[in-house]
Amino acid sequence: MLIIPALLFASSSPIFAEEERIEIPNEVLESLNAMDYSNAYYIAENAGVYDSNMSEIELQNYFVKLYIDIYESTRNVDTRGYLPESVYDLNAEEKKLVGSHPDEAAIVYMCSSLAIKATIAEYGDNRGDDNSDAFRHTFWNAVMTTQFGGRSQPFNVTGGRNRANVWATAHEAESSGLSKTMDLFNNNLGRMSITRKMSTNEIQSMIRSKIKNGSAKIIVNGKLVASND
Repeated sequence: MLIIPALLFASSSPIFAEEERIEIPNEVLESLNAMDYSNAYYIAENAGVYDSNMSEIELQNYFVKLYIDIYESTRNVDTRGYLPESVYDLNAEEKKLVGSHPDEAAIVYMCSSLAIKATIAEYGDNRGDDNSDAFRHTFWNAVMTTQFGGRSQPFNVTGGRNRANVWATAHEAESSGLSKTMDLFNNNLGRMSITRKMSTNEIQSMIRSKIKNGSAKIIVNGKLVASND
C-alpha cells in the first residue's frame, strides 16, 4: 500500500518543505481517470491552492500527493459514473502529460467534465461526430484556454491557447480518420474563439452560436460538413 503523510489537504494555504520534485507512482498514473483529476481540481480549489503563493515545485508536489490520496481512497470504488469508460480513460500521451504536469491535469479534466455537462445541458445527450460532439470539443478547448490564460496576470491568451493545444492534441493521439480531422478542427476553433477572459456561461452561449452558424465541423454521410444546429 502507498502511504502518504497527513498532508494539509484541508488547509487554506498548504505549504510543503520538499524542494525536489515528487514523481507520480506508476500504479497511480495507470489507475486514475479523467473524473479523478477533475475531482482533484475542486479539492485543490476548496483548499485555496489556486490563490496561494506556492512555488512551482510545491504546486506540482501538492497535486502528486493529492492524486496518491485519491488513488488510495477510491481504487476499490467505481467512480466512473454513467457515461462510457472511454469518456474518462486517458491514452498513453495524456498519461505522459499528467506525469510531467500534474497541476495542469486537474485543470484539463475539470474543463472536460464541464464540457460534458454543458453538452448534455444543450443537447440532452453526448454523442459522436454530430453537433453535440462539435460543441463538446469546441467548448472544452475554449474553457481550457480561459483557465490556462488566466493563470497569469494580465490574461495571457497565447499561453492559454498553447497549453490547451498540447493537451487537446494529446487527447487525439490514438484517434484517426475523419473523426480526428473533425475533432482537431473543432479543438482549434474553441481555442481561437477566446480573445479575453470569459465566464463559463459566456463561453457556453458563444460556442452554441458557433455550432448553429456553421463555424464548426461535423460528419454527415461520411463527409466533413459545417455544423448545422
